[in-house]
Amino acid sequence: MKRYLITLLTICIAFCVCSPAFAQNSAFKKLIRSAGRVADDVPIKSMDKAVKPANKKMAQELLEKTARTSDQSLQSLPYAKRLVREIEQTLGSNLDPAVLKSLDEAGEAGVETAFLLSKGAKGVSNTIPDVARRAELLKTLEPDTFCIIGRYGDDLTDSVELFIKSTDSKIIKQAIDPSLVKNADKIQAARRAVTMDDFNNFFRKTGDKGVEFWRTTVKPNWKLFAASGVLAAILIAPESYTDYVIEKTAGGVAKIVRLSGKAVGKTASETTKAFFHTKTGTIVIIVASIIGLIWFFSLSLVQRSINWFINAVKKIKNWLFPPSNSNTPSNKLGPDVD
Repeated sequence: MKRYLITLLTICIAFCVCSPAFAQNSAFKKLIRSAGRVADDVPIKSMDKAVKPANKKMAQELLEKTARTSDQSLQSLPYAKRLVREIEQTLGSNLDPAVLKSLDEAGEAGVETAFLLSKGAKGVSNTIPDVARRAELLKTLEPDTFCIIGRYGDDLTDSVELFIKSTDSKIIKQAIDPSLVKNADKIQAARRAVTMDDFNNFFRKTGDKGVEFWRTTVKPNWKLFAASGVLAAILIAPESYTDYVIEKTAGGVAKIVRLSGKAVGKTASETTKAFFHTKTGTIVIIVASIIGLIWFFSLSLVQRSINWFINAVKKIKNWLFPPSNSNTPSNKLGPDVD
């Protein structure tokens, strides 16, 4: 009986290992390690759900973008073959022949996903030269995040890394999720923290214009957006602010201003109060007090010095030019009297 169970278990394992899904999952992970230039033992998150219908549009857009700078001979190749050749050019000598073989056998959707994953991992590699730091980020990212970086540019890597650190340290303030409002007893119960899925969905929904908004508005003002709750609100429900994020219309601007104005005002007040209860705040108060005292005594000293100088000048003047003190009676006694 025991031997029978072992045999059955062995057959099941062999079946799983030889299944197309397992082979594709393994190929995607190898592809990410190769493009990211990290060791083969760096753990990568499961790629079971990496292939999604939404990847097709992003892969097509990215292929059109890279076609402007790629070899013109690739233009005549079938769509899937062009994607494979682009992957080969991205990885160069780092491409595992076994992975290449898997790509040749994969369907169109699998190759599109592999194309985005390779570009995303390569973007991380281009942005983060430190191997240890790069490996740490690669093993943290979900398949969707690799695809987002691959499609929209290497410079999103910094934002991804910052977002992960901010969510881990709870710097990003929570916001209301409109989808939870109907089922919530109180509006506060609809508040939640943002996730990496929110980050990915924001870019999927807003596209290139959303990326431009992120680069020009969110990233330069990261701390303000994160601490005020504006960032969470935009990521959780980008459709509520689409007209601002995409077109920057007056209605969208007014909505963001109202949201950020209330939140930022409250945050500034809370931050100011909290600051003066910290060690740094106490030191600032002490230093300011010392400077004030020095200024006060310095002002008093200057005033006394000026008075002393004026009195000294008067004394010298009186010594050089003493005032006349004649006691001779005056002959002018008034009108002549006959």
